[in-house]
Amino acid sequence: MEWLNRIYHIVWGAPLLVLVMGVGIYYTFALRGLQFRYLIYALKLVVVPETSGFLATVVMCTVTGLVLGVTGVFGSVGADGKMINGASLTASAFEKAQEAVAQT
Repeated sequence: MEWLNRIYHIVWGAPLLVLVMGVGIYYTFALRGLQFRYLIYALKLVVVPETSGFLATVVMCTVTGLVLGVTGVFGSVGADGKMINGASLTASAFEKAQEAVAQT
């Protein structure tokens, strides 16, 4: 295990720093300062983001979280005896919510 630790310190030390800096300098000259030429454009994209996709994502996550909380499926156990999680948990919550809506 000691040999692995030595390799780790050699690779993640000065050689990697020199390699990363060298590649960065090389590409700066090879691409004629691309990262500087498009800096203003990139900052504009950050400051004025496209919000429609972001808002849709926030709304869907909020609705999913509310359905999960209201239906009480957190901690549910499946047929195999394991806790339900991920897509199965979400599907189970929405099925339970649909049943409740259908009964009203």
